[in-house]
Amino acid sequence: MKQEWILCDLHTHSEYSAKNKSGDKDKVKEMTAGDFVESLRRKNVKLFSVTDHNYFSKKYYDEIDKYVSDNNIEMKVIPGVELDVYIDPEKQDYIHICFYFKEDTDRAKLEEILNDIYEKKDGKEIKNPLFTDILEKLSDLNTKFIVVPHGDKDKRGIFDIIRKNDINNKPEFYKYAMY
Repeated sequence: MKQEWILCDLHTHSEYSAKNKSGDKDKVKEMTAGDFVESLRRKNVKLFSVTDHNYFSKKYYDEIDKYVSDNNIEMKVIPGVELDVYIDPEKQDYIHICFYFKEDTDRAKLEEILNDIYEKKDGKEIKNPLFTDILEKLSDLNTKFIVVPHGDKDKRGIFDIIRKNDINNKPEFYKYAMY
């Protein structure tokens, strides 16, 4: 059996990261889907996900797929998003969690669900979405997904937040676990 290592980047951001997270507007660059794919291709990335902050763009993913297909590029994209997930809204503790979805996930429905949670209303960002609320809404997709929490340079990692909020004694966090 021949094995091959492939280079992947499952944590990229497009200009859409700034849509519902105003602090990101100076951190992301406007790029067409083709330019985005080519920037990854130049680095020999074969598998990637666009994990924009608190926003999912079906249109951008569709443009990426079309560019990859039209140009016969050996590259695969996994639908993903990076969300600010609050553990306890009273304490204002949140972590970033990346969600990765099956390839055949209904992207229009995913966009609708996620953007409803985080969309700016009256010029203000939605704050404090709880992990359990996000999972409850994502369950409407009827698809499998992977949840990957990560540490943050400016905030504590997930283990500090778990200890501080005593998640082990909150059974609602285990309601969605797959066995």
